[in-house]
Amino acid sequence: MRGPELERLSGIAGLVGVAIGAGAVVFERGVSRGAGPAATIRHFQEYGDVIRLQSLLFVVGAGFFLWFLVGLRSRLRAAEGGDGSLADLVLVAGALSGALTLVALAVQVALTLEAPLVALAALNDVLFVVSGLPLAVALVAVAVISFRHHAFAHWVGWLSAVTAVTQTIPVLGIAARSGALAPGGWLSAFLPFPLYMVWLTTTAVVLTVGAQKIPAADRPSATVLATPTARSGGSVGRGS
Repeated sequence: MRGPELERLSGIAGLVGVAIGAGAVVFERGVSRGAGPAATIRHFQEYGDVIRLQSLLFVVGAGFFLWFLVGLRSRLRAAEGGDGSLADLVLVAGALSGALTLVALAVQVALTLEAPLVALAALNDVLFVVSGLPLAVALVAVAVISFRHHAFAHWVGWLSAVTAVTQTIPVLGIAARSGALAPGGWLSAFLPFPLYMVWLTTTAVVLTVGAQKIPAADRPSATVLATPTARSGGSVGRGS
């Protein structure tokens, strides 16, 4: 499977992932890091069923996100040409972000199954925050390929860049012990998600609608046969 068909299916997968993620948010039951050990333990015991259901939805959504990444890489690589280094970076960074999120979800579920330790609850928050860094790298790469090679419209490139910033800011809060930006703080918890959902929905819709026509000046050229005509009067693409 390749080309427009892969992109459309990946776009659909992205939209399904958005729908699942939106459904999972309904079950959000946050706990303040300053609530103390007893309150933290009581939170995971009291809301265990809801937390596990939410985690299941996010895990399923992560599977659709990985499929979305494959189609996104296909589109970016077609636009970038060459060895597709930035397109590959998007795939690797996005997959790493997804892997860290899955680890965080595993910790979250574990906290509901056994007598939880407060340190594990904090680890859960830190993992979610750290997962934003490779995702930010992937978003920057999408922006660069959009600006330089027109994989997406420039406004999508700007959306990618701004979304990358919102993913990066909470990472800075790792140095803070408490406060809005610290892991588990309200800014760290809620800043990255909304705009990321907008970006994911936007790119998924574009991929679903169909392959964008890349301007001829930016499309990687096919190998030109070295005939006398081509050498003397034919134009050779930039990639030759």
